[in-house]
Amino acid sequence: MTSGSLYFKLLKEDFRRRLWAVALVFLAFFFTLPIGLALNMENAANSNYFRYNDYKPFIQDGTMTDLQYKTRLLELKTEVVLSGVEYGNGMIAFLMITAAVVIGVSSFAYLHNKKKVDFYHSILVRREALFGAQFSGGIIMVGAAYGVNLLLLAGVALSYGVPVGRILGTMAGSWALNMLYYALMYGVAVTAMMMTGNIIVGVLGTGVFFFFLPGVMMLLEWYCETFFVTTARHMWSSVQSPFTWGIRYLSPFSAYLNFFGWRMNELAKHVPELICTVLAFLAVATLALELYRKRPSEAAGKAMAFKKSMPPVRILLVLGIGLAGGMFFWSLQSRLRWGLFGTMVSVVLTHCIVEIIYHFDFKKMFCHRLQLGLCLAAGILVFLSFRYDWYGYDSYIPSKKNRVRQPGYRRGQQLALG
Repeated sequence: MTSGSLYFKLLKEDFRRRLWAVALVFLAFFFTLPIGLALNMENAANSNYFRYNDYKPFIQDGTMTDLQYKTRLLELKTEVVLSGVEYGNGMIAFLMITAAVVIGVSSFAYLHNKKKVDFYHSILVRREALFGAQFSGGIIMVGAAYGVNLLLLAGVALSYGVPVGRILGTMAGSWALNMLYYALMYGVAVTAMMMTGNIIVGVLGTGVFFFFLPGVMMLLEWYCETFFVTTARHMWSSVQSPFTWGIRYLSPFSAYLNFFGWRMNELAKHVPELICTVLAFLAVATLALELYRKRPSEAAGKAMAFKKSMPPVRILLVLGIGLAGGMFFWSLQSRLRWGLFGTMVSVVLTHCIVEIIYHFDFKKMFCHRLQLGLCLAAGILVFLSFRYDWYGYDSYIPSKKNRVRQPGYRRGQQLALG
């Protein structure tokens, strides 16, 4: 059997196994795109295209010729269609994000069942081939469902008098962009499934990959705005801030939402971002494949598939949430004792919860006391370092010749120095 025929046979079996997912995705896009367009067309006509005509009713009041009226009416109808298919449509984005998680989890859900994983890995097929068919299948099924429903939408638009040529370019560009970011989010969800041995833990892991790093950037921004008083607060959330960059680009979820403002006729400006996204997808797919190759079959049913990943994940979560708890209590009272209280309580609670999830046993809450103690010490030291400016940020004074010209010179220090 050739590798090509084997791939298509595995792909066919994967589609048969996940027929429910194919049907669910197709129906979701069907009611969102062609049916949604028909409803929007009816609503727009009933309201005289008020929303699409600068919030003015579009009525033939005798000031336009019949040709002008028909031309403008076609423009308004085209705008209704484009608003439903263009990149940045909130409902399509919701479907893409949801599908990335659902399809990503279902693609390799068998890895979390001991009987199923033994069956799949007993088949005389290399793991790479099995991974390739199932990983690509999760992208193909969504891309096909999305594409077919865009064609159905084009048919609905044509029935309302909108030529397909007016919307074809936007449809194709939107399909490509949405599928690119879907593939990236899907790859991250698959990676989370590879690193875990339980479906619920896998879903939680996907959430960590989607939200943890942007959350840390927001937390650091909050700390800097609160404790570094010689810089205007808005500077930490400005476009030039490294924290803003981190919030936008350190997660596939936030990157997808950040690029919603793109226009199809301005894509040439965003070629670097598109290249980085493609490279990020290839890196995530390669990582997922490598994890699949090394993943032990006996990891099924456990919280984490790789023991080496448990301490780093635990420590990062404990420190991040611990510092967030400290800042929360500081924001309530602006007292050191409350900030330290919030940090310590959050560190201990998070550590216990993570241990329970790891071991599925309440008795294991304090089985790593040394790591808990180190996390407590680190959390307290980080909080104190911001509170007392151990970095010397507010006390830094540049040389006299650079006080005005130095990039990033803080206005508060300039005024203090006269």
